[in-house]
Amino acid sequence: MQRKSVKLLGLLLTFVMIMALMSITAFADEEPYTGSCMVKVNSYTLEVPFGKTADITWQLEEVNEYNSGWVMHVNGESSYDKSTDETLGGFKITGTPWNSTNALIKTAKPGTLSFSPTKEQCEAGETVALEVPVTPLTEEDCSYTIHLIFKNTGEEIGQIPMHTSQMYGTYTENAFSHNYIKSYVTKNYNGYRIYAGKVGAVDKQPFTVKVGENGCEPKDINIFVDVDHGTITPMHVQPVSFVCDGVEVYKTDVQCSSYLNSYVPVTLDMSEAAEKLKSMGYLLDTEKEYTVECDSYTHNPEISVVEVEKCAHENTELKDKKEPTCTETGFSGDEICTVCGMTVKKGEEIPALGHKTEILNKKEATCTEDGYSGDEVCTVCNEVIKKGEVIPAGHKTELKGRKDAACTETGYTGDEVCTVCSEVIKKGEEIPALGHKFGEWKDSGNGKTHERSCEVCNDSEKAPHNWDGGVVTKQPTDKEKGVMTYTCKDCGAVKTEKISKDPKPKTGDESNAILWSSLLAVSGAAAAVIVGKKKKSDC
Repeated sequence: MQRKSVKLLGLLLTFVMIMALMSITAFADEEPYTGSCMVKVNSYTLEVPFGKTADITWQLEEVNEYNSGWVMHVNGESSYDKSTDETLGGFKITGTPWNSTNALIKTAKPGTLSFSPTKEQCEAGETVALEVPVTPLTEEDCSYTIHLIFKNTGEEIGQIPMHTSQMYGTYTENAFSHNYIKSYVTKNYNGYRIYAGKVGAVDKQPFTVKVGENGCEPKDINIFVDVDHGTITPMHVQPVSFVCDGVEVYKTDVQCSSYLNSYVPVTLDMSEAAEKLKSMGYLLDTEKEYTVECDSYTHNPEISVVEVEKCAHENTELKDKKEPTCTETGFSGDEICTVCGMTVKKGEEIPALGHKTEILNKKEATCTEDGYSGDEVCTVCNEVIKKGEVIPAGHKTELKGRKDAACTETGYTGDEVCTVCSEVIKKGEEIPALGHKFGEWKDSGNGKTHERSCEVCNDSEKAPHNWDGGVVTKQPTDKEKGVMTYTCKDCGAVKTEKISKDPKPKTGDESNAILWSSLLAVSGAAAAVIVGKKKKSDC
């Protein structure tokens, strides 16, 4: 059995080795795959063989005076001016744009690509179109600023925001002939124009900007402007000195009311200067025409001198006078010259008069009707300065017939009576008698009674003593009588009584002696009660 297993294992190994040798021989005899794939990228169609890679990059180039953009490179070789049947990056070109400048990417920055065809793409026989990733140019990338510089002073008077078309390239412009720049200055900066140079030497102020990989350069361009003498603006003025008796009293720039090119007198508008001089007390002859000679936009003389006369202020009037009121200040009025309009004397404030008041509608209150304190009213302007208040109606009362209660007599709370109309507003009530307020019982000293007094009215009353049962304070003997002492329960008075002699008892018979003592005590108590009742009846 074991020998058969070994023999089978040997046959299996031999079979595996034969099959492996057959596979190696077949693989060695197979030829390598030679297919290719058509790929289209940026208007170019290339034939890329299987197993090869096309690395696509871009370079920003200015191919001629009018065209700039990103040129495609395949494996480092430029595609510009390449045509069909040529090679590009080692690959045959099977299709190109009708014009190589059309293949330029002019409005965006393209990204890199890499393409290696698969066997499936090669066998499919279809053209693979590659989409180029791009980052478009922005408005900011293509913007720049023109700074308008006044040629005479070197100061910047304003700016013009500018934009090129959103394409790569170099742009050369002439400021003087650029319609947008010229119109912008005319509309927004009255009295200025683009500087055109001297007569016979025109300077159109050309400038160049370039949109490249870093955007527009330069970002700032200076353009000179000068005065536009073909218009009337605040810049077309003539310095004028106004003098009175040889002394300058006022100097200002007077606006030219008309302007021609050369050698023509220019009229000066003196209206504002005349008003200013009047406010200062000087008079300018406004009927006269004031002019200045103009020679190629330059005035002659540089400063005009004009005579004025001082106003005498002979005729004046008060203006803005206002009488004061109770609450508002007044004004005495400005003294104004009617000739020149100058304020000869400034008015003063008049303090407010304040209110003069009296009380109106006052009414006294009665017992049954409300009154009124009255309104405080200004006698000048009738304004109610302080509103009055209601005085409530009501009786003014006092108590009549009041009597205090005594120990034995009733009292009376008294009637509440109006002192004005005598009406009884509230009837009084009886006050019950208070009753005596007795003190402690005191012995009357007669041995029979005790008495007590009222602490309020001093009335007194008597009553017999209220004796207790008595106490033997001395025992009787056979020789003398004993003593029984009694105490009043109310006032504490004391009385005593004799107790009969005690008969001598027989020898040895002590019980009889005790009996006799008890009898004597009872007899004494009975006698004391009888005497007490008799004394009480005597009271």
